[in-house]
Amino acid sequence: MTDVVLLQLMSSLFWLLVFGVIVFIFRREIRALFGSVASFKIAGSSFEFQDKKDTLQSYILLTEILIDMLFRESWEVPLAPLEV
Repeated sequence: MTDVVLLQLMSSLFWLLVFGVIVFIFRREIRALFGSVASFKIAGSSFEFQDKKDTLQSYILLTEILIDMLFRESWEVPLAPLEV
């Protein structure tokens, strides 16, 4: 391995370790934060999560929508044609 690859690997492992230690230290606060978003409103729609499996599936769906919006080439919202 070249020195550059080794340094990059060490840097990545260092930051992964730092992130892991921070998550470990603040695990109670992180759990409370995720528990506090059991219900929220977006654009007038109210979301309330009761079942952990449904909650996880909803988070996955909302994440996929966000990723889809971020990777769009244009930020225009496609609208259905108006019928007069």
